Amino acid sequence: MSVINLPFESLLSDTGLSQLKSQLDQLIANPADNAEVVFEHLRDQLDVPTKLPVIISKVSNQYVIQAANNLITENQEYFLHELESVLKQFRIKLNDAGNQIDELLVEGETQLLSLRDRVTDELSKIPYTIEIRETNGTKEFFINQTQPIDSKIQGVELTITSSSLAFTTSNLTQLQCSIEATLPGLQNQDGSGPHQVSLDISYGNGIFNGSANNIPAARLQGFQATIDELTLVIQNGNFQAGTQISGELVFDFLDDVNNGPGKIDFNIQLLNNGDVQYQAQNPQGQELKKGSISVFFEQIEVITHTALPTDISINGWAELPGVVDSSTQQPVKTTFDLGFADPHFEFTGTNFSPVPLGFGTITFNTVFLRIHKNGNLILSTWE
Repeated sequence: MSVINLPFESLLSDTGLSQLKSQLDQLIANPADNAEVVFEHLRDQLDVPTKLPVIISKVSNQYVIQAANNLITENQEYFLHELESVLKQFRIKLNDAGNQIDELLVEGETQLLSLRDRVTDELSKIPYTIEIRETNGTKEFFINQTQPIDSKIQGVELTITSSSLAFTTSNLTQLQCSIEATLPGLQNQDGSGPHQVSLDISYGNGIFNGSANNIPAARLQGFQATIDELTLVIQNGNFQAGTQISGELVFDFLDDVNNGPGKIDFNIQLLNNGDVQYQAQNPQGQELKKGSISVFFEQIEVITHTALPTDISINGWAELPGVVDSSTQQPVKTTFDLGFADPHFEFTGTNFSPVPLGFGTITFNTVFLRIHKNGNLILSTWE
């Protein structure tokens, strides 16, 4: 009794198929012999090719190769790019009359590092079939993900829509996943729902890397937000150095000094406690205008949490033309908090104190601006 090794990669060429069928004839003629399918790029715990025990039969004009064990209850374990994986189904049917594969049924599942299931919080697993395609005249195996996977990493939700990996006898490509990332707090520009960013991430040496380009505009607390740069680096369940998201906040309802829409740079910090922080960069130096009123933002910061309400700090000061502090000869500054109640932005004055003017002092009791998101000034009250 002997063990016959059947190379899985034999399926990729006519020569390999002919040699495989000769081995199958030998096994059928010697039923005491055992057979194992050998997968060059699916490795076992000792980092050698995985071997799957199979049984061989011939029905009419078809050779049938199928797993000797019930893989549904006794999964065959292997590693794909050092990621824990299992075979869940395996059956091959070959036509005796020519080099035709009548059926290739190979189903597997690979567990990803760092990305977790949104419901169970276990490491996410991608299910796939292994199929054959021809690329530039050469046949290769490739994985075909069979369903989207809802995952998360810290405070960011991801949907893995597809995965790609290919291999031949001599080559194994990187694992890549196409994902849709949902950054909490961002809405589609038209307000139709959560904003999603599509990108591909590649896996190697325990690290996911990916970047996105041509990202559609979004909304953050009513402001238009354009993202110019988005790069993710993920390892050990955390966002790592090199993760970078930045862009501009565009104030459709305010003008810059050149009468274009006001813009302030901002970035997004993906924190490893689940929080996501949106923060404007040095907004104090940007003078924005609404008619003759000058508006300066001191702080624009929005922090989302996984289990708590969002923290919003948007404040600054406004200057009314012609109202000058006689002690400093500078325009009077009225501080404000800004809120958004769709479809209006509302500036509410705060911390009023007497202001010395040439004829005495003045104290504002109420400063309130309501501006429609289309830019129209609805209400301006200075009392």
